[in-house]
Formats: sequence, structure tokens, C-alpha cells
Amino acid sequence: MTGSIRVLYVAADDRAATRLAAANDRIDVTTAESMRTGVETLDTAAVDCVVSDRDLPDGTGIELLDAVRDEHGDLPFVLFLRTDSERVAVEAMRHGATDYVANDDTEAAYDDLAARIIDAVERRRESPFERLPVGAIVWNDSTEIVRVNEAAESILEQDGTRLRGATWTELVPDDEPAAVRETMDRLREGESQTTLVSETLTEGGETVSCEWHHRAVTNASGGLRSVLSAFQDVSDRVERERRVSQLRDQLRELAFATTKAEATRIAVDAAEKVMEARLSGIHLLDESGETIGPTVLTGTALEAFETVPKYERDAAYGTRDAFIWDVFESGTPRRVDDVAGDDRIREDTPAGSIIVHPLDDHGVFIVSALETDAFTDADDALTEILARTLTTALDRVERDERRYERERRLARLHEATRDLIASETEAEVATKAIEAAGDILGFSISVVRLYDEDVGGLVPVAESEAVDDVLPPRKAFVPGDGSLNWRTYERGEIAVYDDIEREHGAFDSGTGLRSLMILPIGEYGTLSVGELEPNAFDDSDVSMARILATTVETVLEANERKAALRRQRDELEAQNTRLERFADVLSHDLRNPLTVAQGRLQLARESSDSPHHAAIGRAHDRIETLIDDLLTLARNGEAVDDPEPIELRRLVTQCWNTVETDAAELRVLTDATIEADPNRLRQLIENLIRNSVEHGSTSNRAEPDDSVEHGSTGNRPEVGDSVEHGSTSDRETSGDDPSDELTITVGALPNDAGFYVEDDGPGIPEDLRSKVFEFGYTTTQGGTGFGLSIVASIAEAHGWTVELTESDAGGARFEFRTS
Repeated sequence: MTGSIRVLYVAADDRAATRLAAANDRIDVTTAESMRTGVETLDTAAVDCVVSDRDLPDGTGIELLDAVRDEHGDLPFVLFLRTDSERVAVEAMRHGATDYVANDDTEAAYDDLAARIIDAVERRRESPFERLPVGAIVWNDSTEIVRVNEAAESILEQDGTRLRGATWTELVPDDEPAAVRETMDRLREGESQTTLVSETLTEGGETVSCEWHHRAVTNASGGLRSVLSAFQDVSDRVERERRVSQLRDQLRELAFATTKAEATRIAVDAAEKVMEARLSGIHLLDESGETIGPTVLTGTALEAFETVPKYERDAAYGTRDAFIWDVFESGTPRRVDDVAGDDRIREDTPAGSIIVHPLDDHGVFIVSALETDAFTDADDALTEILARTLTTALDRVERDERRYERERRLARLHEATRDLIASETEAEVATKAIEAAGDILGFSISVVRLYDEDVGGLVPVAESEAVDDVLPPRKAFVPGDGSLNWRTYERGEIAVYDDIEREHGAFDSGTGLRSLMILPIGEYGTLSVGELEPNAFDDSDVSMARILATTVETVLEANERKAALRRQRDELEAQNTRLERFADVLSHDLRNPLTVAQGRLQLARESSDSPHHAAIGRAHDRIETLIDDLLTLARNGEAVDDPEPIELRRLVTQCWNTVETDAAELRVLTDATIEADPNRLRQLIENLIRNSVEHGSTSNRAEPDDSVEHGSTGNRPEVGDSVEHGSTSDRETSGDDPSDELTITVGALPNDAGFYVEDDGPGIPEDLRSKVFEFGYTTTQGGTGFGLSIVASIAEAHGWTVELTESDAGGARFEFRTS
């Protein structure tokens, strides 16, 4: 036959296409560099045959074949394989390839390819139906067989002559006729094509799984004339899918595995049951990273091997060890159909065939059998599913184990915190920290250094036992010495060194220490931990060490505060003791002589009349007032240890009723409750009311033309004196004008910060406000100067602050902040 043949050659380059065109003048070659461009060319150009390489830039030749079959039916398709791969060729034929040719890059190969192409195209041109690569049957509208091709006869294992006239239902099992009727109904309704997988009977009554494609052939009026069915045996695929489904059912348990041993046992059981691989096992990398050792083996494997196999790194080529490590390190699965005849494994082994699949960085899955050629491509796919599922489970188990370990370490670290908190000295805290770093966090080398002001640097306070074996003795790290510790302390940031041998100038270089982590302990110092191997610390180690360092800093800070509080308490106790002794002196040593002097004065008055007696009596009264005020001041200066809640309105009202207030007016603008000593708070309020009344009355206010200077010892109101001034008769001189009355107000400070006492009197000049609370300050000859000193001492005893300022009306305002 003559006539040109249009060939679409799909390959990454066009050199082979040129040689093919030169092999035969009848062949006209169009090229496509990828699967995508090849499919596009078929949609727009007339092509008699497609030739493809096995590997394409965006897919494989078999994938291109599937696309051609889907869109262009029985168009001849030839695979030109660069290597003579029987397995790829078989797979291609299963997918409906017309032919395949081995490419050894010789002229003979291209001549053979040209001849195969011409033969395939001509045969298709002669009888497309007969040359269909799949089974083909033509049925009449009564579903009787009219015609079959050779492929159909082969699949059904029956002669075509005997098949003709048989009905569709005769080719399906007893439970399938309903499916046949449903398909015919769809075809009669105009559906041009339908696809299904069903069991089909062979001559011997066996069944094969076939994939059917049906196309309706209609007459001129549109009625169903016949049905063209193309089908192929997909029993292998169905079996593979069945086994995959069975395998997945087996592997569901992996989702609930909690240990590596449990996960690997489930996987080996699945391989044994589903793949019938009775000589299988899982080998995982050990902690040293030098051995891939057995974790789980089947019972048959344990019996077959004299010793349980394990595989060492860096073994010689040809050993089982080298073969297993090659799979593990390359991450590429390997299948050996005949172990004894493969040069890669020269050692004696009971395995006849083997599939080895890597499990990422965990190890390898070995699926093997005693027989040769025990495994198919389906077994490769099943092993991959099994290995990937197991790898996912092992990853999850490792994550869970790390999380559990972190939680366990964290719980123990919290327990150790109680011991740290109970430590009282810096040395004790540092020692407990080193114990926690070793026993709980697992750091073998650890040092706590604290800053010493006298030394001016970081001094070792506690260290683990391994430090002496690894590191030389060192003095303090100080500014400018280039130490990594001082750098961390100065910056206040954690520093992690995966390998200090790579750190220029590191003090610990050359000691054997490799990994180093330094954590600042606030202003107190540093915590250093190290290991002898590089890259020893993961994120969990850093997190745990950070918690420990923060705990140490918190305890040191708390101990510093407790020490300050103890000093303050001791000072207060000493102060209270001194005040108590002073009060005793006032109560006994001074009051007793005064009593004697007062008695003698009384006797002198009875025996004689002297103008000096009145002056002596006033002096005695003055001394007694001084003693009373000093005694009050001394006793009110003691710290308040047991305050109680007091309603401020009620207490102020009681104080108002016990102080001579003349015509003054009281306003209480708060219902607040404060914590205080009731007796001393009463003394404070009474002194303030008395001070306002005595110095804020109209009779004591200076007139505008008053020439008496503030601070003189004349008639100016006394600021600091709590002794009564301004009798009722004195206040009568002011007249009855209500505007002359003094108003005293008590209220709460904003945000419940405390309370204030203020009046609308003449106030206190700003330049004198800092002096009024001074001990003994007074502006009158008769004043003791203790009244407001007592107020200040009572406030201090409660831990309050007091501030003297000016009220809105211009008077004095005392603010007490209690929080």
C-alpha cells in the first residue's frame, strides 16, 4: 500500500522525530514537546498515529495514551521506549497501546519503529473493528451478539462463532440482568454512551471484571439500531482496588496507635494479611543514627533468619546492610524480584523477592517473600500506601511523645518551683536551679553565675558535677572580657549556640563542649547549660530552660523583697521599742516629779500668799500639757498591725461631738469605710477639727489692715497648736452674720484613694505648709507644736501619706492617701 502517514511524535526534543522521518518516505512527522501540546495538536490536526517517549516534561507516555483513548478512540499509539522495560510495555498494553518498540538508538530501531507504525495504521485502515486493542461486541436491539473481535474472544475465552446469537444476559452473573436492562433503557432514551465495571462470565463459568463502554447506533428515525460495546479486562485493577480498600480498613487502627511499637505491629499485620507478605518487618533508626534495627517482624521472618537482622551504616556494597541504607538515605523504594540473581545483594538470604520502602527519617519497611517474582506493580502501590500511612502515624506518635515529655517535664518543673520558692539564700536558689536543670530538664552541664558588685562581674555560685570534668576553672566574667555569658547578661536575651567551635573566640572552645545555651536571670546573673554534641537543643529545651531561668529570677527578686521587708520590720520594731521606752519616761520619770512639784505648790499656797504661785501653776500646767502631747505622739507612732473597717461618717460625727466646736458647721460628704486603728483615727480627726476651729474662727482671722505678720507670736492663728483657743465669748465678737461661721468638710478622694478634711478658714500660707508637721513647730507662746505632728505620725503608722494644700474656699485641706 502507498500513501503518506501522518505521525505525531511527542518527546522532549525533536532529534528522534527527525530520524524517524528519515527512516521511511511515507512518514510525515509533526512534533510536540509535551503531553499538553500533543493533546492540543490532536484537537486541531489530522493524525494517523501517535508516537511517544515514556517520560515527558509534564507527564508520562501512558498518561498521554489515556488522554488519546479518552478523546480519539482507537487511534494507533506506539510507545518508543528508551530502555527495554517489559514492565512499562505491559502497562502500556493494558492501557490500550497499539504497540511498543525498544529504542537502543540504532538505525535498526528507527526502521523497526517506522515499520510498526505503517503496519498499525494500515491495519486500522483495513478493519478498525477487528484491530481494536480492546474487546468489541456489536449487539442488535434485542441484545443479541452480532459480531465480536479477537480481543473479545480472548477475554471471554470463547470462539466468536459460538458467541454470535448469545444474549447479553448470558454473559453476566445471575444477579446482573437488572443492570443490563437499565443500560439498554438509557441507550434507547438517547444516551449515546455509558460506562460501567461489571463481572463478566467466561467459557468455563469463571468471572472477570470488565470495564464496558457502550455506544448507541441509531437508524434514520433516531431509533436504536444496534449497540457497539468496547470492553477490557480490569480484573487486576479491581483486585488492586479491593486490596487497597482492605488495606485501608486494616490501617484505620493506625490513627489510634499511641506508641511506635503499636503502630509498627499494625502495619506488619496488614502487610501479612492483605499482601500475603509473610517475610516482612519494620526496621527503625536507633538513637545513635548508625544502625537500622528491627522493631517488628512477622513470625515467619523470625523463623527464617538465624539471627534477627539489623543493618549498619557504611557497609560494603553487595551486602544487605548497604542495600537497606541506600534505600533509607536516598528515599527511593526498591523492588528486587530475584534477590539471588541481583548484584546489589550478594549475601545469602532466605528472601526470594523483596520490596523495601523508606519511612522518611524513621527507618524502612521491608516486604519480602520466600519465592521469587512474588510481587506485582499492585504490590508496589500497596506497599507505598502502607509505608506512607505508617510514616504519618510514626510522625504523630513522635509529636505526641514530645508533647507528653514536655508536659511531664513542665509538671516536674512546677514541682521544683516550690523548692526554689522555699530557698532563702542566693546560693540555695542557685543550687536548686542546677538540680532542676539536670534532674528535670536533662542538661548534663549547667552553671549559675550571679553578679557580684564587689567583683564587678558574674561569679559562679553553683554548677553541675560534670562541669569539673569538661570545663577548666574560671574566675568571674567581667565587662570587656569577650565572654558569651557577659554578652547575654548585658543584652538580656537568650543565646543558643549549636556548636561553639564555630564561635570565634569562645572561651569554651576546645574543651569538648559543643552545644551551649545561656539565659539571663534578669539583673541577677545568668544560667548556662551545655552538651558535648552539637545541635543538642530543640525548641522544647529552650522553652523549659526559659521557664527555669524566669523562675530563678522571680525567686531571687522575691527573696530580695522579703529581706527588705524584714529589715523594715526590724527597724519598725526597734522604733516601737524606743517609743515605748520614751512613753515610759514621760509617764513615770517626768510625771512623778511634776506631781511632787504640784503638791509642793499647793502647800506653799496654803502657807503663804505670793504673786509667784500663779506663774508656777501655769508652768506646771504647761509641763503637763507637754507630757500628754508627747505621750500621745509616742504611742501613735507605733505601726498599726491589726486595722479594722471603720465607717468614716460615723467616726467623724462622734469626734465632732467630743470637740468644742463653737458655732462651726460640719459637712460629711462620704459613706466610705476605711481600714484603720479606731482610737488613733479618732485622735487624728479630733486634732484636725480642733486645729480648724482654733485657727479658722472669725475672731482669730486677721483683718485686711492687720499689721501682724504671718508667723509672728502675736494674735495670728496658731497653725500647729492643738490646745483650745477661741472661747464662746471670743466668737461672739464676730457678730451673728451666718457668713462668719466656719465650715469643716470631710469627704473621699477620687477613685477611693483616701479621704480629706478641709475648712473654709484663712488657710495656711504655702511657704509654711512644709513646716506645720514638724515636731514642736508652733506660732504661739502657749502652743506645744505637737498637734499636727501627731496627725502626721498617725498617718505614717497606718502607711498613709498626708498632703496639706488649699481648699476651694481658700482654707486648709488635708489629704490622706490610703492606697
